[in-house]
Amino acid sequence: MSEAKLKPCPFCGSADVCVVSFGYGVRCRDCEMAFSGTAPGGAEKWNRRADPPVLECHVCGCKRVLVYELGGLPVIECTACNRSWDRHA
Repeated sequence: MSEAKLKPCPFCGSADVCVVSFGYGVRCRDCEMAFSGTAPGGAEKWNRRADPPVLECHVCGCKRVLVYELGGLPVIECTACNRSWDRHA
């Protein structure tokens, strides 16, 4: 039985992700973020999520960028150089 191709980790961008817990979940081997469900089909649920927008860090130029809210304000953070800025920077 072949394993489904998994989308990269939504937190760190790593493609080093694997199915765990007998098919109930998915785990990133780089940042250790894990998703688990209550029934088999973790890979399908992992892949069903929307693709995040691809942003480029204005400091180091990489594409390992996260967007999240902090105190109700949007923050952009690069996971490679650990710089963060708001959308107006």
